[in-house]
Amino acid sequence: MSENSKYQNQFNFHKEVGSVNAGDTKIEGDQIGIQNNNSSEQDTKQALSELKPILEKIQRQNPTTNEQQVTDIIEVEFREIERTQPRKWQEILQQLISLKRWLNGSRAAASETIKHYFNDSIQAKALIAFLEGFSADV
Repeated sequence: MSENSKYQNQFNFHKEVGSVNAGDTKIEGDQIGIQNNNSSEQDTKQALSELKPILEKIQRQNPTTNEQQVTDIIEVEFREIERTQPRKWQEILQQLISLKRWLNGSRAAASETIKHYFNDSIQAKALIAFLEGFSADV
């Protein structure tokens, strides 16, 4: 905030959030807002590297299980993470519900499927190029 600002805003956060700039805005009463702390690619890699050992441990401990048992076991493990490590659980959820990640994954899957079935087709190559270009900034 500038030295000449007519408003002196005070912010209270429950954890470190980085710099906050309210500009020359008067804030009155209890204003509640939403702050999005988007994770970086490094955070994603770290979250995935933390999930991999958990899933490998489950697989080692339960080598002969059916699909329903696997689902139940993973659910129990994730509930334990949610209960004992709430911050890590929030990071995992943010990664899983990222629309950008779902769109990128869908594009990549469609592209690979088209390549597999229509490898020599110029129309398929054009469709792949279109999909990649169309979703480049998503």
